[in-house]
Amino acid sequence: MASTVIVQPGQSLEDIALQEYGSIDGVREVVMDNEDVFVDGFNTRLLPGTTLVVRDVPLNRVVYSTMRKLRIVPATLGDNGPDPLGTQGDYNGDFNGDHFITT
Repeated sequence: MASTVIVQPGQSLEDIALQEYGSIDGVREVVMDNEDVFVDGFNTRLLPGTTLVVRDVPLNRVVYSTMRKLRIVPATLGDNGPDPLGTQGDYNGDFNGDHFITT
């Protein structure tokens, strides 16, 4: 069986997988079952209001059940405001972990 879920503001593909499957390993299922949404390739950012088909079988029942019980709705992207790392964050593409180092 399958059902649908509507993407909430700030939710990424990984958030939907965690919410609906109890594991980010569910990303594969979300992409495969929604090929019409991902026509331009794999994109982890989703537009709020997008309807996605999800399977009714969680991959990790403990995490899935706990999130439902506690009413957790993951939304890791937050708003589109200022970068939380500020101007000194490591976004220069070198991936060397130099967060907040000043010279």
